[in-house]
Amino acid sequence: MAPLSPEADHPPPSSQSRSQRGLDWFAFFLADIQTGWGPFVAAYLTSESWTQLDIGLILTVGTLSAMAVQIPVGALVDSVPLNGCSQRLP
Repeated sequence: MAPLSPEADHPPPSSQSRSQRGLDWFAFFLADIQTGWGPFVAAYLTSESWTQLDIGLILTVGTLSAMAVQIPVGALVDSVPLNGCSQRLP
């Protein structure tokens, strides 16, 4: 019996699975940016002689505003029609 090639074991990924993989990587790097942003801003503002209270307040306001905007912006993105965009993906 002839050995099976690796391609025979795994069918080629569909455009949906490739799109999902791209979205996974985007979320991974976005989370990396978000977790690195707070310490960077805190270090910069400390070097500019801001107090810990002011830095904490700024970071809290930024986080709360991001949380408040996330749901409406997600709903807006979901309401945009695709216009055949999914057929044009490789």
